[in-house]
Amino acid sequence: QHVFKKVSSKISSIIIGFDAGARAEEGFPLGIAHFLEHACFKGTNARTYLDINREIAFLGGNVNAFTSSEMVAYYLSVPFENTEKAIEILKDMVFNSVFPNEEIIKEKEVVKEEELSTKDSVDDYVWNEFIKSFYSGRTSMPVIGTQESIDTFDRNSLVEFHKKFYVDDNAIVSLCSNHSITAGKVLLNKYFGKTNK
Repeated sequence: QHVFKKVSSKISSIIIGFDAGARAEEGFPLGIAHFLEHACFKGTNARTYLDINREIAFLGGNVNAFTSSEMVAYYLSVPFENTEKAIEILKDMVFNSVFPNEEIIKEKEVVKEEELSTKDSVDDYVWNEFIKSFYSGRTSMPVIGTQESIDTFDRNSLVEFHKKFYVDDNAIVSLCSNHSITAGKVLLNKYFGKTNK
């Protein structure tokens, strides 16, 4: 258990990370880890895509995510008094995604545009050339995938990747807030079960 000095803050942040970055994609289409990051925002059995956005906005929250070769992480920051609701929403969004087909089709076009925009970025170009030269396997390829690989994504492959990697014992959950250590642990245990550290 790592405990850092508590600071006074009116903001809480909850982060859920998985060892499910691009290097975990062997046997799956290139870029699916990144695409799944997008797809987890598209609804659960309890909430539609619009519900997720409305509820987070109502809480005064800010949600985002990122995918790297090593990991994928989702994070939500809210005013301190909305911490528990934020934890519940983020857990639902990440663990209970249903990946509606119509949203997958739309999001493929969004991600393809994002991939095209990397060709206009000097930083992205240099990084992609660097990894091609110094890494091998999945880590030598762009995390976002290619136009061709993005076209191959379907609901079945997303569900399979999600089921394999988005599991409790592959997750790290972090709460940064002005809660006491005891109160923070109570919240995390309530929504994620007891930790092994």
